[in-house]
Amino acid sequence: MQQFDLSLNLSTKKTRKREFLERMQQVIPWKELVELIAPYALAEHQGRHPFPVEMLLRIHFMQQWFTLSEHAMEEALHEMPLLRDFAGLASNSPTPDESTILHFRHLLEEHKLAEQIKATTNDLLVDKKLMPGPTSLMVSAMFHNHLFLDKKLESIWMMAADLASYVEKKHSKLVKAFWGNSIPDSTSLLLKALNRPEHTQDSENSLLQAYRDLLVASSEVHDWVVFCLYKIKPYKLTHPVGNAEFISFILTSKNLQSNPFLNYVVPHFFPLQLHCYRLHQMLGAPRGIPVNPDALRDRASKGGKARVIGEDILMSLFSEFLESNAGGTHSSAKDFFHKYDDELGLILQNYLSNYVGKRKHPQLQRLITYDGGLKPDGLARKFGQWRKSDPTFKARWEKLVPPK
Repeated sequence: MQQFDLSLNLSTKKTRKREFLERMQQVIPWKELVELIAPYALAEHQGRHPFPVEMLLRIHFMQQWFTLSEHAMEEALHEMPLLRDFAGLASNSPTPDESTILHFRHLLEEHKLAEQIKATTNDLLVDKKLMPGPTSLMVSAMFHNHLFLDKKLESIWMMAADLASYVEKKHSKLVKAFWGNSIPDSTSLLLKALNRPEHTQDSENSLLQAYRDLLVASSEVHDWVVFCLYKIKPYKLTHPVGNAEFISFILTSKNLQSNPFLNYVVPHFFPLQLHCYRLHQMLGAPRGIPVNPDALRDRASKGGKARVIGEDILMSLFSEFLESNAGGTHSSAKDFFHKYDDELGLILQNYLSNYVGKRKHPQLQRLITYDGGLKPDGLARKFGQWRKSDPTFKARWEKLVPPK
């Protein structure tokens, strides 16, 4: 499969991003939205939440505005003070990791809050004449050079076409069931998107669902192209629909300098890009492996089809270390890791040297393969993940570092 650059661009001038975020700070009804979300978030965490709801909401908005994956959003918060300021994060305060950001998005989706939030904010922004179309702010925030935009959109479309073809070839049995045992012969992404089966419910298979989402997002690009160019919504575009032909047809200089095209068509390429990113991630794992990081870790510890085994062994080594030091307390996690930096590093090195690839999991009798790319300076983040997933680890940790 041809490899494409999946990195997301945040190179818009700092002044422009700052002006955009300042406008959003003023017009988004933060208090109203927090009141909408808080009961669900607090109920889930039994009255406690590791990060304020408003902070997670602000991060969620930025993730949508800049079309970032959870991982890219976390990295952006570490690297861009402007985004940290908007989120309400102090320079030395803990940063929500990608699993926290993902979990918050799932919370909104599970309780149908994302739709309410989108409707509330879109209506408000349109009323204030800040948003002529449903997602035009994304474009005004991210782009000012239509020549760069031309190449960006072309790459997204061709990448989506390539990924769809790769899935059809690599997982043909699965995709045949989706198409009714007859995958279209054409390589045209648009033809497949417009003729896809109209499934009314989501697929139980995460890979197949991602493939379907890719086709749906592609068809939405088509629908808005037709609407903007012809002011109608016919079922199909009658112009050439080959991948290169379609892109050449719509990405003309005239269109790229047209406000309707920028406001209505261009934003629909970025959900498509996000689906490409997720599908690309999934193709690197065995079919059926869940994308959710917490579910992936849980499956790995139980010896499922995941390619890594033994994270539970590593966690138990550190959990035993916590138990062996019970009795003393530390004012903060930073104080704990500073004091035990050498000891923690030795435990990790011992695991990597003597367990990974050399011992079998005692219950599963399969070779331990998990290393997670861990380094000593990544342990604080890993400890945070284990506290969320393992009650014993959390209890031992809180004996040493009492929650404030």
